[in-house]
Amino acid sequence: MKQVFLGGIVLVGIYFLTPEFNLQNNYTLGVIFGLISSVFYALINILLKQKIDTYNGSVLIFYQMLPYIPYITRTRIISLSNNNVGT
Repeated sequence: MKQVFLGGIVLVGIYFLTPEFNLQNNYTLGVIFGLISSVFYALINILLKQKIDTYNGSVLIFYQMLPYIPYITRTRIISLSNNNVGT
C-alpha cells in the first residue's frame, strides 16, 4: 500500500512538471518517454527477480543490458561517422 501511495505522489509531481498535455510539445514527449522507460525498467527487474537464486549477479546484469545493446551500438556508430565527416 505504501508503494501505491508513493507512486501516486510521483504521478502528481509529474503532472505539475508537465506544462500542458500536448503531444507537439517536446517537454511532454520527454515526460511520456521517461514514464514508458521507467515501466519497462521496472518490468525487467520484476522478471529477473525470480532468477536471483539461480544465476550469478553478473549474468543478471548482462541480461538487463541486452535490450540496450542495439541502442548503444547505433549511437556509437553514428558518433564515429560524425567524427569522420570531412576527413
